[in-house]
Amino acid sequence: MKMPVLTSVVLFIIILFYFIKKSSKEAAESMESFRKRESEADSTRKKPLDDLQFITIPEDFFKMPRDTEDNDCVSAFKVFESLKDQKIVNLTGISNTDLKLSYGAPNLPLLAQYDQNYTVFARSLDRYAQFLTRSGHTDDAAKILEFAVETGSDISSTYKQLAEIYQINGTSDKISLLKEKASSLNSAMAPSILRYLESIPGK
Repeated sequence: MKMPVLTSVVLFIIILFYFIKKSSKEAAESMESFRKRESEADSTRKKPLDDLQFITIPEDFFKMPRDTEDNDCVSAFKVFESLKDQKIVNLTGISNTDLKLSYGAPNLPLLAQYDQNYTVFARSLDRYAQFLTRSGHTDDAAKILEFAVETGSDISSTYKQLAEIYQINGTSDKISLLKEKASSLNSAMAPSILRYLESIPGK
């Protein structure tokens, strides 16, 4: 009775070592592939940025409501003003290696700044929409949030706020459009946003 057990243990150990060796080999190959791509990326010369999708802040985003000291509103407008003459590009989900390969290593600092501008901008849009909703201006909030979604924002709150406004306004059918936008996001946040949208009853 002991032999079958011993044989099973030996067989298990052999299989375990096989998969460990296989995994180590695959990891080594993956690392080598990464090093090659990174080396190629670092030696890529500067290229034109003509095909980047630059984001323009609409003029009406600079019309700050009068007589308000709301922190979300004030901080958002400070950001909008500071970015007025800056270039904004959403590069979410694109690795530095891919950016260097596409546009050249010398452009990476510039691209990083464009992307940082977008991150700050998207967060400010979300905060400003929260202020508008609290103030009872849900239609204006929806416009801000829809603009954010169109630019590819992956902020969960943006989608939740907009979905709630759609439900309140009786336009829940628009939530299906939010699902389409969320499913096309090149972001780690996409699955959680989709889960939320899918959890809305009847949608």
